[in-house]
This record gives sequence, C-alpha cells and structure tokens, in this order.
Amino acid sequence: KKDIKFIPFGVDNNFWRAKKVKLEEEFIFAIGNDNSRDWETLIDAWDHSLPKLKIVTSKPLKIKKSNIQIIKGDWRHNFLTDEQIRALYNGSTFVVVPLRETIQPSGQSVSLQAMSCGKPVIMSRISGLWDHSKLIHKENIFLVEPENSLLLNRSIKELLSDGGLHEKLSKNGRELVNTRYNVRNMAMVLEDYL
Repeated sequence: KKDIKFIPFGVDNNFWRAKKVKLEEEFIFAIGNDNSRDWETLIDAWDHSLPKLKIVTSKPLKIKKSNIQIIKGDWRHNFLTDEQIRALYNGSTFVVVPLRETIQPSGQSVSLQAMSCGKPVIMSRISGLWDHSKLIHKENIFLVEPENSLLLNRSIKELLSDGGLHEKLSKNGRELVNTRYNVRNMAMVLEDYL
C-alpha cells in the first residue's frame, strides 16, 4: 500500500564509450565478482573452436582450456583501472555475462558499460533481470536461459557468425544506454523524487 519509486541505474556513458584499440587477437570478454556469476557454465560452454575468452575476476577458477585466460580483477582493490577495463571492452568482439538463476538484479554494471562501449552483450535471462520491458532479446541484448552450457555455446556461435545481429545489438545497446541507463537520467529521476 506504499508508493514505490524506481530509479533506473545508469553508467557514465561519456567515459564508457567506443574507442578504437589495436587488436593483437580476437577475444570475447567476461568480467565480474558477484556470487551470481556462473563461471562454471561459461567455462563448460567454451569449446576449442571458439576464440580466446578473457575473464576478469577475483574468484578462484580452475581452467584446463588453452583458449581461456583468467585476469585477476577486483574493483575494491583496483587491480585494473577503469581505463584498462574500458580497453578490454573495446578490444573484445562482444561481452558475456553468465548468471545463475536469481531474483536479485545482477550484471547491470557490466552489461551497461559494455553496451555503452558499443559492444553486444549475451546475458542470462534471470528472474532478476532489471527491466524486462526495455531489455529485448535480439534487439538490444542477447538473452539466454541460465545455467545451460549447451544453449550458451549455441548463442555465442550465433553471435559470432551473424554480423547483422552483432551490428544491431551494438547500435541498439548503445542507444539504450544513451537514452535511458546513464548517470544523467539516474540523477534527474533521483532529483525529481527528492
């Protein structure tokens, strides 16, 4: 019986922006430390035919696949600067945010930072997806059922092989951040509420 005010989360789309970087190799990028990250499913989904996967996390992961690289990262300890993380977004082909099923929103910062940099995002379709009406499968994000390595593998291969879809997600994801999920909009809604 109480009014609930929703303040859309936003990222700094002036900082998280597309920028040309010199590529040494093709790679797909994943980053995160929260307990909802499903690194096991992502690692299981990664077969030898896929390009290199770079994962930034402080979680201890056991990897026996030569095309997966773990980079130690934790924003609390500043192992990597925001500029270095932005360079990883910009150097990647796209970003994967694998999540365990949860009602808690998860993966927001990473997804929005990647979209703001013009990178397509594959993310698990969890119950806690923060905006079911705005995050639209194959329009501005690629959603895949959580905790399913076979479906995740197929989704990764589909996005790798479909240049039109890649371009569409890149363009529409960036537009979504520019029009809705940025710090300017977040501040305006908060100011209006206060």
